[in-house]
Amino acid sequence: MRSCFQYLPILILFTVLINACNAPPTLPPLPTPQPLTVLYTPALRPILNAVNACALQQPEIALLVKEVSANFQDTIDADLSLRIGLPKNSTAFSAPITFDEILLIVHPTNPVETLSYGEIVSIFTGVISNWTKVNGDDSEIAVWINYSDDDTHQIFQDGILQTLSPTTLSNLAPDPEAMLTAVGNNPTAIGYLPRSWLSPSVKTIEIPSEVREKLIQPVLALASGEPQGESRVFLFCLQSGKGQEIIHDIYIEE
Repeated sequence: MRSCFQYLPILILFTVLINACNAPPTLPPLPTPQPLTVLYTPALRPILNAVNACALQQPEIALLVKEVSANFQDTIDADLSLRIGLPKNSTAFSAPITFDEILLIVHPTNPVETLSYGEIVSIFTGVISNWTKVNGDDSEIAVWINYSDDDTHQIFQDGILQTLSPTTLSNLAPDPEAMLTAVGNNPTAIGYLPRSWLSPSVKTIEIPSEVREKLIQPVLALASGEPQGESRVFLFCLQSGKGQEIIHDIYIEE
């Protein structure tokens, strides 16, 4: 009689063959995500939800976003740079995404409701330094401006002050969030910020329509050349896809 152990090698071989037949196939490696770098200015923080939504629509990309002041965007290699308004003498490819408007803001308790173009210029250059000169309370005006490398300041400078310089007594706010806090906490303050940042902590000043037109500017995506591949798909999403649905709820339409 044969021992059971005589059949053991055959059983082991049979088991190995069965397992080999049932082994899962080797899957090909997943493709490496393609990096996509998007810069945005501090004024465009509200657009980040749309940027992230578009990234989710493209799982094949690895999105890198950086906040960079407008004047320094062209010093960093990026696929797209987002800002308000086209920089002077720019030769970059530009695509409009939406529009934003730079608003004059004061504290909600400030009784002043309207300002003429001349009064705005006089306040921000320091010629008018007390609110009584424009039918306000008897208090010194605290002028707030953004840094000169900021896109909102460039729009305000070109549209309002033009070749004139802001008063040397101006207070500097590094971004719209700081501007909102500064003016919202000071009944004597005046400043400006994009409409997309507006909150109940401040109120807007009515200005002449011809002045307002200069302060409505496109939100642009800039690139060294016309975007291709994944950059083009991403830009399309911001302009007309899921990203645009979010943008539509935040920004104005021209």
